[in-house]
Amino acid sequence: MTPNFGFGMYYSRERFYAGISVPNLIQNYYLAESKANGNILTGKEQRHYYLIAGTFLNITEYLDFKPTTLIKVTPAAPIQADITASFIIVNKLLIGAMFRTGDAFGGLVGLDITDQLHLGYSYDWSFGLETPRYNLGSHELVLRYDFIFSDKRQIHSPRHF
Repeated sequence: MTPNFGFGMYYSRERFYAGISVPNLIQNYYLAESKANGNILTGKEQRHYYLIAGTFLNITEYLDFKPTTLIKVTPAAPIQADITASFIIVNKLLIGAMFRTGDAFGGLVGLDITDQLHLGYSYDWSFGLETPRYNLGSHELVLRYDFIFSDKRQIHSPRHF
């Protein structure tokens, strides 16, 4: 058994959000194997840090812009950032593009079928040196249902985050 715990904070307003999290604060060791040449192989869980932020900007009455980012930091690995730029048309249709530093780019589309039901699709393609040999891209389908009731304290639709 390897116990662990994490920490995170999230701040949001109607048109902005930001957050930070560290899912595994304890760096557990899983394996220590001695080799004949004197080397010792060790499996160790690395601590990961995640930062997120996004905003929602009105361009016209029928067009909005939603830039977001996710930054991932792990010791002894390059910092990686996901940057997404989406346009929302008539508060119903979302069209956007994504770029992941050193690794991938992609596109996404979504549709608010009702105030509570959202359907989306995204595709990303890895362009790293080795990744395309083993990965020709990934598809993602999203079906989201928001539980919205008549109580005024509940979330308001359309939701931006």
